[in-house]
Amino acid sequence: MTIIAIILVASLPGIIAAMKGRSFFLWLIYGWVLFPVAMIHVLFARTGAKKALHDWNTAEVEPPNSRRRRAKQEITTVESHKTRVIIDYKDGVGDATQRTIAPQKLDFYVNKDNMVIITDIHAYCELRKAPRQFKYSRIKGAADAETGEDIPNIGKYLWLRRIWD
Repeated sequence: MTIIAIILVASLPGIIAAMKGRSFFLWLIYGWVLFPVAMIHVLFARTGAKKALHDWNTAEVEPPNSRRRRAKQEITTVESHKTRVIIDYKDGVGDATQRTIAPQKLDFYVNKDNMVIITDIHAYCELRKAPRQFKYSRIKGAADAETGEDIPNIGKYLWLRRIWD
């Protein structure tokens, strides 16, 4: 009976970590091996991004930012509903073009401030008549292809039209 109580108490870091959106099993093992240290550590640990963004529809999405460096975080991909947008795009050489695209997938990560950072948009390009990958940071402006209405934050616009598996 005492051993069961010790195992349950040593599992507390795993339980608390899971409530903060972190890995239950890693913290469970950590708690079993170094309970006092793990307990203090988990109490001061920040909430993980998955838990903090409990409502993905209200997440802040950064507008295209040409100063942002490539992410060191793990990139996640989500599919996008069928839509058409017109983008003002500056390619790697610096040539500016206006393209009508049909986004299919978004590559993104969530930074430490729980902001969604889109890195790439995978889309069918009507200009090139082929699938293309567009660097999000190179998009200078956007408009809805059907209505012509300006889209102030193309990332937020596409984010609200994503499809989760």
